[in-house]
Amino acid sequence: MLQLHPRLWLSCCFLGTMLAAPVAAQTAVPRTVECDLFVAGGGLGGVAASLEALQLGQKVCLTEITDWVGGQVSAQGVSALDERPLQRDLDLFASGYREFRAAIRARYGGERNPGRCWVSELCFAPRVGAAVLEAKLAPYRASGQLVLLTDTVVKDLDVVTNQIRAVTTITHTPVDPVRGVNSLPLSHFLLDWYDPAPSARFTKQLTRFVPRGDRRDRTVPWMVIDATETGELLPLAGVPYHLGTDRRTRWEPSASSEGSDPYCTQGFTYTFIMEQTETPPEHKEPESYNSPFHGGYYSYEKPRFNFANIFTYRRIRGSVEGMGAEAIRTGDQTMQNWTWGNDWRFSTPTLNFILTEAQLRSEGQLQKGQWRGGLRPEALAMAETHAFGYFYWLVAGRTDSQLQKLDPNFEKPQYPNHVLLTGASSPMGTEHGLSRYPYIREGRRIV
Repeated sequence: MLQLHPRLWLSCCFLGTMLAAPVAAQTAVPRTVECDLFVAGGGLGGVAASLEALQLGQKVCLTEITDWVGGQVSAQGVSALDERPLQRDLDLFASGYREFRAAIRARYGGERNPGRCWVSELCFAPRVGAAVLEAKLAPYRASGQLVLLTDTVVKDLDVVTNQIRAVTTITHTPVDPVRGVNSLPLSHFLLDWYDPAPSARFTKQLTRFVPRGDRRDRTVPWMVIDATETGELLPLAGVPYHLGTDRRTRWEPSASSEGSDPYCTQGFTYTFIMEQTETPPEHKEPESYNSPFHGGYYSYEKPRFNFANIFTYRRIRGSVEGMGAEAIRTGDQTMQNWTWGNDWRFSTPTLNFILTEAQLRSEGQLQKGQWRGGLRPEALAMAETHAFGYFYWLVAGRTDSQLQKLDPNFEKPQYPNHVLLTGASSPMGTEHGLSRYPYIREGRRIV
C-alpha cells in the first residue's frame, strides 16, 4: 500500500470530547450511503487506505474536495516523488507505492525520469498522477464496492458517546461547466463549497454516510479516517490536537521556543508549471507585485542557485540531462515549488491559514452544521497572488531579497522566453495555472 501519514487513522470508538451544539437547518434532505470505511480526503494517504480496505473486501466511501484524487502528486501539483536513495537502492517501498511508480513510468513509455529533474528520480505531470490513481480505483467504483465523491467536502459529524455515527458531506456541481471548479483559484470558491445552499455557480448534493445497518450495534460499527490535508475532522470530532509549534519541555527538548505558537505553521504553496518558449510572450506585472511580501521577498536564496538549476530542479518534461542552461530546451516544462519563491510563510493571528481552536469557536464553526473548512480564505488569496508574482519575478524580475544583501549591486537577469501553462488541457489542468489545492506541509496533529 502507499505510505500513510501518521495522523490519518481515526477509529470511531476512540474520539475525544463529544460536540454539543444545536442542530442547524439543512436546505435539503441528504441521501444516505452505508459503508464499512469512510475516508475524508483523496490524497495519497486517503487513496492508500481505501485501496487497502477494498482489497480486504470492505465497502469504502471516499471523498475529495477537488476533482482529482492524488493530493501531492496531482491536485497539489507536487509531482516529484520525495524519496531517499536508500529506499530506491534497496527497493524499500510498499507494494502499492511500487506499483504507482511503475504505472507513472508506463505512461511515459517506460522512461525512468520523464522530467530529467534532479530533486527526484521521478518527476511527471500532475494530470498523469491523477490518471494513474483514478485507473487504480476504477474497477472498485464500477463494482459499487467504492463510492468516490470528488468535489466534496465534509460539513458535519454526528458524534455520540465519543463515536462518529454519521458523516454529512456536500458535493458541488458547476451550473456552467465552462465556469467550473478550476476556472478560478480555490479562495474564490472555498466558502461556497461548505454552504449547503445552491449558489449562482454550483448546485449542491448532501450525502449522509453511516455504518452498515447490520453493524450499527457493534462496538466498532465502522471506521472513519481523516486523510484531509489539514486535519479537518479533528476539531469537528473533538479529538485533542496541536497546531503550530510545540513548546520546549523535558519530552520535547529540541523545540525552538519555550512557548507554543499555534500560528507558526510551515508555509504552504500554490505550485504552477511553466514552459520554455521559442519567443517571449507578453508578461504583465501582477497586482501587488511591489509589496515587500511579494516582489520584495523573492530570491534564489543562495549564490550557488540560479534560474537554470531552479528550472531543472523539478522539471517535469525534459529531453537533456543536466542542471544548467545547456540542458534546457524549448518545450521543457518545470513545476515550481521554491522556499523563497511561491512558498507562503506569512502567518499572524489575523492572517494565519489554518484556524486555531479558539478562532473556530469565535467564528461559530464548531456549532452543529456550521463548519466552513476551518481555513482562512484571505490567506489562500494572498498565497495565490504570491505564486503569480513568483512566476513574474522568474521571467521579468530584477531584484533578489537575499543575494542583494550579500551584493547590493546584484541584478537578477530576466528570462522572458517562458510561459505559465494554463487551461484544462495543461499539465496542471486549471484555467488559472495554479494547482487546484495548495501543497500543505503541516496541519493539525493528534495528541
